[in-house]
Amino acid sequence: MQEYSVEDYVVELKGTENVSYVLKENESFFMTGYKVLQNQENRGLVNCARLSYNGKIKLVYFSSEYLPLPGIISYLDIVGIKTVLRNLIADILSIGGNGFLKCQNIDARPEKIFVDRNTLEVYLIYLPIKIVENGYDRNLFENELRTRLIRLLNSLVSLNGAEIKAILFELSNGSTSMEHLYQFLQQEDITSCSKDDMEPQKPSTGSLILESLDGKIHLKANGDEFVIGKSKEMADGVIYGNPAVSRKHCKILKRNGTYRILDLGSSNGTYINGRRLAADKEVAVKQGDRIKIANIEFEIR
Repeated sequence: MQEYSVEDYVVELKGTENVSYVLKENESFFMTGYKVLQNQENRGLVNCARLSYNGKIKLVYFSSEYLPLPGIISYLDIVGIKTVLRNLIADILSIGGNGFLKCQNIDARPEKIFVDRNTLEVYLIYLPIKIVENGYDRNLFENELRTRLIRLLNSLVSLNGAEIKAILFELSNGSTSMEHLYQFLQQEDITSCSKDDMEPQKPSTGSLILESLDGKIHLKANGDEFVIGKSKEMADGVIYGNPAVSRKHCKILKRNGTYRILDLGSSNGTYINGRRLAADKEVAVKQGDRIKIANIEFEIR
């Protein structure tokens, strides 16, 4: 496959307060992508403006209020690192499931990944350009991103121990999906880095495991209430890239050691063993039951 680099399409202007690029060819500008970029809400993307520069199109990204990833990650503890990586992957999954934007248009160099120092939310630079892909796809993008993150984490000489090794193990395993990485980073304790971690987890006391039948999504319902949906702001268990799933779709509840499920008035419904739930009515669930959330079917493990 042919590698893609942002330098193939743009020239970065150095010494500016905000990140700025000038397109090498105005014809590579993608107006539809730019309009979609402007209309996104809570998108995890750095705000962008199009200007004119010596007859060329200039893209200015208002990044000065954030810190670049290498500039902040070396000051974070393991909890902060997990939070930043989880937010980064959440942004990637959100863009990948957008339908209009492509992950390949992200400038994924670590110094062009920005972090809000107060919230640790991650903001990415998205280039509204027409990429001649020539075999370059999302898988290659994700592999390059993993490689860059591994290199960055390995440079943190002050960090060692089981948790950072487990993160590096998961990043280096190309057979695991970004969805799995996100769920992995949600765990409170990630001290194992063996192949056993790749297998579906068994439910432990205080949690319930939902695994999609295709094995791509694992949700671990902790606590007395666990909301499932597509909004990372509203849901505890986030399902990315599926427009059929509501922002707050359903809720898992723990009642006296047993589990129940409640549909939250979703558009496309929640089903137990093929039967659609009435909104706002709790129904008991157990290991082996099939739970269908919109068009995604899970099994309780």
